[in-house]
Formats: sequence, structure tokens, C-alpha cells
Amino acid sequence: MLRVYATSHNNLHRLFQNFTEITGKSVRVKARIYLPSGNTNVDGIQLAIGNYVQNQIYTTTDQWINVGYILEGENNNNGSVFFSLLSDGATHYVGANSATDDVFYVKDIEVSTISPTKSTDYVGEFIYENDEIALVQHEEGRIVPNAITGAWDYEYRIADHLGNTRVMFTTNPKTHLFTVNYEGLGNDDQALFEDVTVISNNIFDHTDQAGTTYTHAQMLNGTEGSKVGSVIAIPVGMGDTLNAKVYAKYVEVTTDPTNAVTSLANSLIGAFTGGIGGTNELANQSINSNFGSGSLIGTTGFPVDGGAPMAFLNVMFLPEGETISLDATSFAYDQISGTATQPIGQPKNTNYDELRIDDFVAPDQGYVLVYLSNESSTIAEVYFDDLEIEINEHPVIQSDDFYPFGLTFNSYQRVTAKENGYLNNQGTGD
Repeated sequence: MLRVYATSHNNLHRLFQNFTEITGKSVRVKARIYLPSGNTNVDGIQLAIGNYVQNQIYTTTDQWINVGYILEGENNNNGSVFFSLLSDGATHYVGANSATDDVFYVKDIEVSTISPTKSTDYVGEFIYENDEIALVQHEEGRIVPNAITGAWDYEYRIADHLGNTRVMFTTNPKTHLFTVNYEGLGNDDQALFEDVTVISNNIFDHTDQAGTTYTHAQMLNGTEGSKVGSVIAIPVGMGDTLNAKVYAKYVEVTTDPTNAVTSLANSLIGAFTGGIGGTNELANQSINSNFGSGSLIGTTGFPVDGGAPMAFLNVMFLPEGETISLDATSFAYDQISGTATQPIGQPKNTNYDELRIDDFVAPDQGYVLVYLSNESSTIAEVYFDDLEIEINEHPVIQSDDFYPFGLTFNSYQRVTAKENGYLNNQGTGD
């Protein structure tokens, strides 16, 4: 049971939780709530999912009541679920006299997705879902619409001697590009990244080295809150290839200690989860087991240049459904060069070091966590600019092995590809 208190801050008079896995899906929320009598100026309680608020206001007091709300997937834009008190028509509570006043209680919260109703029609080799063409079958595979370009992609089956479809592959694997120039102009993907803090100083800007139109960069100096930046977790499939680069230079290292309190592991977990507890627990365990006692870089198998700041472009693979001990196949980094300096008080120079990681291959389905870091023990201001990440998807979009009589095991399905239902003896597609 959860007890929600009143305080002087209006936005605390609601129970809020974010569920990223339900974003875009049809959702049912059920719970039991208790609204004590005696709370002044309270109109009732409302339940909301995302930006959509249930019309019903629950006003029953001094007893547990069942509440529920269903939101269709096309309206579910951010996956948040919250219960709010209404006071004079606004979603906050103004009648509290102290932080210990009871506001309301919630228990037995259930959040579940609802499978939408789907109709499928077959017209020869043309297959329609909900009255829209979904794919066209042919003897060697299928043709499917590309959701990004609107064109048609050809996909092919590889079957065994019994006609079971073992592998599906595409002739048009996708490439995804993420860029950050730190200028905040909306012409890049900065909004997708966590822990982006920028400074405006043309001396460190790389976007237009010779001009002054652009002036921003990300600065990390290794102190508290400035060890990790520009973090993004990108879903990948087995065999996907990543290339990443960023430009960086630094001012002279000082002898002052960083005095950072938060561990590198906690900084990474906070950025990976967006600060939402309980998200991707197994991945969090992988991060904590590898970075809980400090930087992995500089330990056996991960060499470091002692003559340069401990500042890096990093790529880490985190598999789905298991923890992992990082090695050269699942963790890559590039350290800034000791020559990439900007002397204090001197004119802007072009001593940028291009930090690069090329041809990093995802060994399985999961996430690649790309981030910048300054893990120096003494303060060193390192400036990063023009971060670019390229993901090249592997052509294989689905693979399956079969037990006798058609049960599948050891299956792989790319999350961004349309599932192939034609498996055992090429099946029926159901």
C-alpha cells in the first residue's frame, strides 16, 4: 500500500510512475484507492495515463474503491501513470496544514497492455492487416513496406530440407545516424541523449572552427556531476555494427582532486535509466559489476595512456535478459590524445583529437550504451563536440531452430522488423 502525503509543493500531491515499455501500446490500469474524509478543498481523485486524463472523478471517502482506466495505444505517448488529487478543478491539493496530513492511499496497482484486435485478409499473395497492405508473399520470401522511406523492401527465406524457415534476411538493411552538435537549434538528436550539459565558448567549439556562428560544446571535468555525459542507449540486433566519433580537446590538467562522490557505475546507471528506478535491472547489474569498484579502463586488458587525461568515447554492449562481464567484444573506448591541448590565455587552436570507435559489432540482441566520460582523478576540463553515431543493421532479421513437430527454440527476431509467421513447413502465417 502506498500513502501519499500533502506538502506545500503542488506537484507532490500525486502518485507518479513511468513505464517506458507501455508507451505506444493500449494499456489497462487497475487499482484500489482510499480517500479519507476531513481533507478540505478536495474535489476527488483522477487517474491519468500519459497526457490523457480519465473523465471520471472518484469522490467516495473513507472506504476502498476499485478504479480503472483503458487508454488506446495511438494516444499513449509517454507511458506515465499517475493518480492526482483535484482541488477547485486543478490537479493539486491546497488544503493541507502540514506535511503529515493524509491525502489518499493506493494499493493493488496493476498496469497491463491489451492486445489490439487485428483483422487479416488474404487476396492471393497480398496480405492485408486492418484493411492496409502488410506484405506481399512470393516464392522465395516477401515484400514489405519500409516505414521510413515508404518504399518496398525485399526479404528472403532460407529453409531447411523439410521446408522450415530457418533464416529471414533483408536486401535493404537500415542505417541509423545520431548526431549532436550541442547548439540546441533542433537540427540534431540532442533531445535523445541523457546528461547533456553545454558551455558557450568559441575556443572549444568544433562545429565551425573558423567562424563564430556556433560556439557550444560539452564540458566534463571529472568533478561531481561532470564525469559522464551525452549518454544514449540504442537497441541493437545481433550482428549490428556501430561506428562512433567525437572531437575533443582539453585545457591543462591541474593538481586539484575532483572530489567526485557519485561512483562511475551510479552515474552510468542513472543516465541509462533516465533516473527511473527498476528499469532494466539486469543491465544495471552488468554496469555495477563492471564499474562498481571504479573505472574498467586501466585494468587488465584495458590499457590507458598515462600522459593524457582519462577522458574517453565509450561504447558498451548490454544484452537482454542476462548480466555480462565486459571484455574486448562488449566494451570499446578511445582516449583523448595528450597533444589535444588548448593553452589557457592563448588564441583558439585546431588541436582537436578525433576520438573514434569503428566496426563495433553487437554480439547479441540488446543495447549499446554510448557515452563520453572524464574519469581523471584530478580536474581536467575536456571539451567534446560534434558527436556522431552510426548504426548499420545486420541483414538477418529473424532466425529459428526447430524441435520435432515444429516447436521453435533458439529464436531471434529483430524488434524493428515485421515478424515472419511462416515457419514450420513455411506455415500459415498465423
